[in-house]
Amino acid sequence: MPRQMQWGQVLIPFGSIAAGGGTAFRLDNLLNQRVGATLTRAIGNVDIAVAAASLRTTVS
Repeated sequence: MPRQMQWGQVLIPFGSIAAGGGTAFRLDNLLNQRVGATLTRAIGNVDIAVAAASLRTTVS
């Protein structure tokens, strides 16, 4: 459950920036340090999951 909340914190601000929200951009600057650390962990987790999945596919 905590991991799901971390993803929410990452995806909502970044999605809003992609949509071009100026307020969201300021909000992201405000949360930048916390979100940046969360995003780094999230990307690391995705990389591990992708590597594991591709390894399984290769072995099969």
